[in-house]
This record gives sequence, C-alpha cells and structure tokens, in this order.
Amino acid sequence: MSLRKRILVLFPLSKEAADRFLRASRKLKVDAYFAVQEHGGAHQTLKELEADSGRVFGFRSLEEAETHYKTSNLSERFDAVVPGGEYCVPSSDRLCAAAGLSRSLNGQTCVVRDKSWMRRVASRAGISQPKVLMTFSKPCQIEALKDLNYPVVVKPTDRCGGQQVRICAAPQQAEAAVLEILKPSRSSTTGIEHSRTGLIEELVGGSEYSAECVVKDGDLQTVLITKKFTDNGDKCVEIGHLAGVHLKQSELRDIELLCSQIVTSFGVNSAVLHVEFKIADGELYLIEVAARIAGGLIPRIHELHSGHNLEMALISIKLGLEPRPIPFHYRDHLIGVRHLRSPDLDFTLPPVLTEVENVVHVPCIADTNLPTSTSRRLLSIIFSGKEEQCTQAFETC
Repeated sequence: MSLRKRILVLFPLSKEAADRFLRASRKLKVDAYFAVQEHGGAHQTLKELEADSGRVFGFRSLEEAETHYKTSNLSERFDAVVPGGEYCVPSSDRLCAAAGLSRSLNGQTCVVRDKSWMRRVASRAGISQPKVLMTFSKPCQIEALKDLNYPVVVKPTDRCGGQQVRICAAPQQAEAAVLEILKPSRSSTTGIEHSRTGLIEELVGGSEYSAECVVKDGDLQTVLITKKFTDNGDKCVEIGHLAGVHLKQSELRDIELLCSQIVTSFGVNSAVLHVEFKIADGELYLIEVAARIAGGLIPRIHELHSGHNLEMALISIKLGLEPRPIPFHYRDHLIGVRHLRSPDLDFTLPPVLTEVENVVHVPCIADTNLPTSTSRRLLSIIFSGKEEQCTQAFETC
C-alpha cells in the first residue's frame, strides 16, 4: 500500500486561507504540514484545527522558514511545497528548485512580485495595459508629480490585496500616496520588508474583473471569471465579487488569450494565477498578475458556483495530479459575496437574493494593536440569484 503524499504549505495569507488549505488536503487525503508566522491568524486557526498533530510550525518570518527548510532534506520530507500567498512564491520556488520539486514559474519570480517587472514583460508580449507615467523610489521625485495628467493611480510595486493603491485627482493627493509608500514597512503576515518603490499609471475606466487560472506544466487548464465591485473612494476598497457573470463570446476569447499570453510570457509552470484586468470599450487592459489563489472569499464563491476548489487544484498540480471539480449546486444562478465594513452594518440583503452563507471576520491577536479601520471587513454575506438581481447587492455603495 502506497504512503500518503506529504505537502508543505508555506505561510498561508490569512485564517480563511489556512482553513481552506487544511480542508482541501483532507479531501485529497494528503498530509499537509504548515509553516506559518508565529502568533498570526493562520497560526491560531491551524493550532485550533490541528490540535497537537505536530504539523504546524511557527516562524518569526518567511525568511527564517526558508533558511530552516533549505537545510532540512526537503525532498525527503515532502512531495510538494505549496505557496500559501503572493509573498511566498519566491521562497517556495527557491526551495522547490533546490529540492527538485514542482515550481510555480520556470523563470524569475520577480515578474509576479514586482509590478514594474510585470509591466515590462507584459509590454514585450504585446499585452494591453495602463501606461506607466513614472516610477519612484525617492522623495526627491515628488517634484515631477505636478507635470502629470490627472487622475492617476499610485501603487507600490510589491504589495498585494490593493494595499496602498490610490486613485489621485491632484498632485497633492499623489504626493501623500507616494510618501506613504516610501515609509519603511513590513508584511504583517510574512515579516518581509517592503521595497519602498512604486509606480504611477494612467487611470483606465471600465468594469474590473479577475481570472482565476489553473496552470499545470505550462498548460492553461481552467479559467474562472470573477467580477469585482469597489466603493467610490480613492482607496478602491473591494466590497464584493460575483462568480458566473455572463460575457460576450468575443470577450471570453480575449480573456483566454490574455491568460495564455501571460502563461507563456511569464514562464508559468504549475500554479494558480489571479489575473486582474479591466474591460473598457471592448478592449482588455491587464491590471496585475499574482501567482496565488485569490482572496476575499473568491475561492468559495467559485466552488459553490462551478465546483472548482482552487486549493485542491493547487495541491493537485503541485503533486503532478489532475485537478478535478467537486459536485456543485448553483450553476443556474450567480454566486456573489458582499463584504461589510463598519459603515455598512445596517446593510440588508435584497429580498430577491438568497443568503447561502455568512462569514464573521474576527480580528486575530496580531491585529489587536492595529488602529480601527473603516475598510476592515467585519462580515461577509455569500448569496445567490439571477445576474440582474445580484448587482442590487452592490448598488448602495
């Protein structure tokens, strides 16, 4: 009788992500071990779920974890290393390269961690994207802001989840956004120091979407499309998503072409990609690419809608297996999620929609010293309905 496969999940991004990776491994009958940041949300969740199994290892930082596993005969202990979030991809791929395990990318991982690199590679591949107006790494470059055409988008090169992305209508707003990015800071989930660099782009209009792509051995196998909804503020706070939206056949072909171009030009090997793009006047514009599973309960709404479990897919392809959808229930309806923050707590789901689940976001111990933020999610409601009805859940913002 063959031994069960063993995987190392490296620094899952959140409590929800840790929970989903653990459940996915159990469904696949795979033994999952976790390297996480000590005392973080993922660490707490896994300790509660795994009790004293000895499969959860706390580290002060991702760098410390990588150093530990470099010298621990990794290939003899694990059959795959699974990156638990965007920050982990470089460390995961370095460990996999040294141990002869399946990597996320065949080439340099900076193409999915540094947005300046991403823009250059996408440009060489002929992919449409917002024009980069300038890059910055020093306060002295602020003087050039007065010469830009506004509005613009200011963003850091190496953060995820929309952190510190700002829409700026005037030089004063852009200056404040640039200075914020130039401050020293570290990732709260990995301990990695941010680069303190950024770029300023033209603002492209249109509706925003993402494609959740499953890629195995360089072959694009699955593309799931998500529509994104944000508030009307300059911070572009995500208030929800929809799975199952209907698009024109020409748009679907263009999306698949875009994802295929990314797989080829970025050198993707075996990974789940989160590709953000906008559709404006019938043309697609690439916003950014991450070699990670989407956040914000996007994996859950796709699992409910189409049966694709992205965590199970990622574990499978890292082990060289074919990912298989699980039974689904809602394909005739769209599945959406509406995130509620402190200003939204009087929200009620429109009666034409059906609540499927709700998730209460409880701050972890590591978050208790952070200032209260009006953008922090407190509750998320997952719902189903027809397409024309589902948009009502976002019309109040």
